[in-house]
Parts: sequence; C-alpha cells; structure tokens
Amino acid sequence: MTETKTEVNCDFCGSQNKKFIKSENGYPISKCLECSLIYVNQIPTVIDGELSDEYYDDALSESNRLRYLEVTKFLIGEINQLRPEKGKLLDVGCGYGFFLSEAKKNGWQVFGTELSEAAVKYVRENQNIPDVYRVKLSDEKLAAQKFDVLNLTNVLEHVPSPTQILNDCRTILSDGGLLLIRVPNMDFYNLIKKLTFVLKTAKLVRGGELDYLASPPPLHLIGFTSRTLRRYFRKTGLKTVEIKPSKLSSARERFVHKILEFFIETLYKISFHRINLSPTILAIARKSD
Repeated sequence: MTETKTEVNCDFCGSQNKKFIKSENGYPISKCLECSLIYVNQIPTVIDGELSDEYYDDALSESNRLRYLEVTKFLIGEINQLRPEKGKLLDVGCGYGFFLSEAKKNGWQVFGTELSEAAVKYVRENQNIPDVYRVKLSDEKLAAQKFDVLNLTNVLEHVPSPTQILNDCRTILSDGGLLLIRVPNMDFYNLIKKLTFVLKTAKLVRGGELDYLASPPPLHLIGFTSRTLRRYFRKTGLKTVEIKPSKLSSARERFVHKILEFFIETLYKISFHRINLSPTILAIARKSD
C-alpha cells in the first residue's frame, strides 16, 4: 500500500500560520506562529499496519522490561501518592503490559489498550491480564467504563491530534480521576539543537545528528513543552496537578544517568519548578469533580 501525506494545521489552535524548522525523514517539522506548538505539518494518510507488529518482538520483552523498570516504579509511586485509594486503572498503549503488571501488584484493577495484536496477545497470555483490548479510546468497550487513573507513557507524541485523545481521556475518567502523560521534552531538544556544533565537535552525537522530536517522523508527530501541556489541559477541561521531570529510561542505572537526573532535579527545585530540562516530562492532570 502506498503511503500518502496530508497537510494539517496546528492541532492546538487550528492556525495555518507556521514557520518551517527542518525536514526529517522526508517530513517537514514546523512551529505554529500563533501558539508555538511544534508539529509535523504533513502526516501519513495511511501507514501500513498502523503500528507494525514487528516492533513487538517477544525475544526483546525482557530488555524492554528492564529499560522501563525504574520509569514504571516511578510512575506507580506517583499514582499511589496522589491517589492512595485503589480503583480502576487504564494504561493506554500498554505494550508488553509491564506497567499493568506492576500496577496490579500494587492493588489496582488494571485494563489496557494497544494497537498491536501481537502485544495484546502477549499481555493476556504472559502477564495474565485479560482486560486488554485492541481498540481506540472512543470505543464502546471503554465508553461504558469510568477509570480512576489513565496512564499514557510515550503515547501522545505519536498521535496527530492530542486534542482528540485528551478529550477522549476526559470522557472516560471518573470525577477526580488522574491522568498521567509522559512525553519527550522540547525544551531539552531545543537546547540540544542549539548545542549541536559543540556536541558534534565532542563526538557526542552519533552520526552527527539528533532527531529533533526525539524520534523522526512519522513515529513522532508533536513536540511538547511544560507550557504547551498546561495549555492542552486547559483546552480539554483538565486541571493541571503538576508537570515535572520524569525518570529516565535505561537498561541499567548508569552513573551518567544518575548525575544527569540529579542536575535536572536540582535545577527544577532551585528554579521553583520553572525550569525543566529533562529529556522527558511527566505531566499529571485531574478531572474536576
């Protein structure tokens, strides 16, 4: 099947007024001149398989679990602190189900959605979690439910319309329910872009380049900052609880990661939570009662 592209306006404000930043993988990345959203302004109309099952290789499941182990513990800790009473938790784009497995151990009634048929099968058979579905958030299987917690880890940057996804999240959240979103941080990647010459000279960038949106289009379509996430929450009727640096994913607790996280967390605290230069953001919102 031939892939075609569709020109799109800014998802946040709908403006056509944009500034071209760069092209990656044949896709133009632009900045909205009205609201400053970074987005890919030509998106695939059709991508074969929507999400390739080859991305989910059972042989890599253990390395995937280890890579996100500390992130999973970090997120579960945030949830348990903000909502000690346990209820129904939905992990959107649950992958192999490692987050769901950990949440289940912590007393949550867990559900998941995933576009990959192979991943859904893996979660049901290997994680013993039956309530995992290959559906979109607007599907009737979810519409009848009300979830106390929704988790979107590495999801929102992949979709052409965060507005639609966040509206769907609000619909299926219970009153007072929590929404956790983990995405790449454009404040960090903009800084890296400015330091490209230094990084190239020091040979700290493999091949001389870094993907501007953390991964090239069409895998990633939107770039977020703390400011744009707060604005998205307001737009979709959600109340921001906190936007903070996220735990970094790594197969091992490397010393360099610990130093980086310490520096990021210290800067975040001494700036009174104004400066977040982590490569990834954790944004938490609540549906008002």
